[in-house]
Amino acid sequence: GIQHTKKNSYEQIKNQWSEFIPEFRILCFSSVHDNSLMWSHYSDSHKGAVLEFQSIPSLDSAWLIAQPVTYQTSPPMLATIDEWVKILTGQQSLDLLSVFTKYACTKTPIWDYEKEWRVVGFCRHGEKGHYSDYRFSPRELRSVYLGCDISGEDATDITSLLKFDLGHVKVFRGKKLERERRLSFEGTKL
Repeated sequence: GIQHTKKNSYEQIKNQWSEFIPEFRILCFSSVHDNSLMWSHYSDSHKGAVLEFQSIPSLDSAWLIAQPVTYQTSPPMLATIDEWVKILTGQQSLDLLSVFTKYACTKTPIWDYEKEWRVVGFCRHGEKGHYSDYRFSPRELRSVYLGCDISGEDATDITSLLKFDLGHVKVFRGKKLERERRLSFEGTKL
């Protein structure tokens, strides 16, 4: 009956999830570049760099399909009641990609400061491993923000990479404003 169908639906989701995970890809962006906590977490305590991209509609780019992350206390609904009735009665199948995308683009409110956007997809044909490298057009790179504590050697290496196809990219150097408890970024010359 219904209990057996529910159990089968749950098992189907669980099995499909196990198959999807190795091929699942999430590309994460943030709409902020100056959050001190994020610099501490994601750039080795201000020793790294942040790349600022711009969407260019004429280019075929993953950035164009990024979705904002929803910050909420409860997980997203798998389906509405009407959809569940149709799924359980065999009138409709559960769109697992849609479900996984909803879950991949939902986080608890404690992460709201990240102002995150995500591109959710799968590895490309022939790819192996747990990550993918995405190419981007040099025109899509707008700015580079160097961390407050980046080494001189790393800063020189990064800026030297920007001299040819990336000469249009603006470079900013981070500075901690201790009294104000925030970061400031000033433009630098290449």
